[in-house]
Amino acid sequence: MQTEWLISAENNPNLILYFAGWGTSPQLVKHWQLPPDTDLLLCWDYRNLSLNADLSRYRTLHLVAWSMGVWAAEQTVADLPFATSVAINGTPCLIDDQSGIPQAIFQGTLDGFNDLTRAKFERRMCGKRELLQQYQAIAPRPTDEIAQELAAVYQAFAHAKPAAIRWQKAIVGMQDQIFPTANQLNYWRQTDSEIIQLALPHFALAAFNAWSELC
Repeated sequence: MQTEWLISAENNPNLILYFAGWGTSPQLVKHWQLPPDTDLLLCWDYRNLSLNADLSRYRTLHLVAWSMGVWAAEQTVADLPFATSVAINGTPCLIDDQSGIPQAIFQGTLDGFNDLTRAKFERRMCGKRELLQQYQAIAPRPTDEIAQELAAVYQAFAHAKPAAIRWQKAIVGMQDQIFPTANQLNYWRQTDSEIIQLALPHFALAAFNAWSELC
């Protein structure tokens, strides 16, 4: 995966790890205000799931993951002791007819992905025209690159690790047309996570401006 560090000051004791959704750019959240004494590690592009980062110097770790990033975090950082952990519009069961993205929908997206189907996907992800324009204006990644990412994730899912992170909060968008709201609720209601239901589409990130709103 690709990563980028945002270091606000030398020797900060706190770190937020952010795992992005499929096909998205870290630019979507780079403008969010960081809490004092806190660094940020942005993670995206799951064509491989190797996270080469030394986190040992941090005393406190926080996890925020959106969409496919919830599953990616389970595959890479499940052994870390997070002080807080928040899942946004996703579950550890990435491909699942009851608790994730239905198999047929995931397969159909993978098989027919091109510029036209990408545009349709992004319209459904954002819901409103204004939000779509906002999303598409922020450093879009190449279509062939995110198609490769989806194919790699599909292959990796066959050998995925079981869920191990204790997610403290799950934010569920009640207008999500990508990761079905009902499936999200099916999963999180079987856990002890606090479920927060908001009137948001799958692209819920535009509703936040500061990391302190989540962790």
